[in-house]
Amino acid sequence: VPAVAGTAEGEARSVLEGAGFAVVVSQEASSTVAAGVVIRTDPAAGSQVGSGSSVTMVVSTGPRAISIGPLGVILMEA
Repeated sequence: VPAVAGTAEGEARSVLEGAGFAVVVSQEASSTVAAGVVIRTDPAAGSQVGSGSSVTMVVSTGPRAISIGPLGVILMEA
């Protein structure tokens, strides 16, 4: 599996599909990875899997808003 963590979703999809994999997208909030950027894949980068296998890209949705504080300030998860 090619290493695509840290890559924009569209570019990562092209790399994985070009390598012969079926791409499945999952989303996850992250306070350290920008929205639209791949956090990791499953199977992990460097894993040996057959052509045509499914690879799940976990794509960041950005930080998760957890509550609205006083004065309407959105508090973000650390």
